[in-house]
Amino acid sequence: MSEILIRNVLHEGQPSDILIKGNRFSSITPAGSGMSAETEIDASGMAILPPFYNTHGHAAMTLLRGYADDMELFKWLSEYIWPYEDKLTPEDIYNGSRLAILEMIKSGTVFFSDMYFEIDETARAVDEMGVRAALGVTFMSNHSLALRDEKVAYMKNWKDRTNGRIQLTAAPHAIYTADAGQLMLAANTARELGMKIHIHVSETATEVQNSIKEFGDTPVRYLEKLGFLGPDVIAAHVVHVDDEEIEILKKHGVTISHCPCSNMKLSSGAFRADAMAKAGAKVTLGTDGCSS
Repeated sequence: MSEILIRNVLHEGQPSDILIKGNRFSSITPAGSGMSAETEIDASGMAILPPFYNTHGHAAMTLLRGYADDMELFKWLSEYIWPYEDKLTPEDIYNGSRLAILEMIKSGTVFFSDMYFEIDETARAVDEMGVRAALGVTFMSNHSLALRDEKVAYMKNWKDRTNGRIQLTAAPHAIYTADAGQLMLAANTARELGMKIHIHVSETATEVQNSIKEFGDTPVRYLEKLGFLGPDVIAAHVVHVDDEEIEILKKHGVTISHCPCSNMKLSSGAFRADAMAKAGAKVTLGTDGCSS
């Protein structure tokens, strides 16, 4: 079993020696402990911190960084991103995911919750590079019945070969791309299998306005009426919500993934951080895709 000793690193305010055996922390002692290991790192002047978890992203979109700037979400998606993504090959997605994971490792990010297609290619990159990930099986209304059935079967037959580093989630894209049937198929399949559910919610004012026109209610209230919301749901963005909706999300134990850089780039709006904190909602951080 390999051993690494990190000497003289600041841990919780105290200079410490940290011994790692295999892939586990073995001991943390005051600096100058006298321990030794086959590999030793002098970390004087550095600190060791808990790692970051990225709760919402599209890893392979590193390939689209800087593409299609200075426009709001729906124009950006429909006229630029989706047509470009149609041309991506499985190998493109593997390489884009690999690049994203390299960037995550450099930032101290050890886990990411992803929503993309060609999951096997992203899983290959995750497996090779030793991080952890929750990979979303996407559900959208434009999928054929055969593709829908294929996705459900994929989830039911999934076997992780990384000792628990990779998990699947059901990932209906959003209420404007997945109808009620697709939303509940994704949610019910995930709950049957004990998996999480990952979805974009109330990212833009346009999304909310369209939801009221089409469904007679805002996205959060619509999802609650469907029976979609629960403690197994990760809702990305959640920018345009009122106080009552924040209480609904809290009541159902929904995890909110706040994506500040994406919200700024696409001018989606200002996240209601103070209101979320006051309500005691569960808020985490995500990056969204590199292109946004």
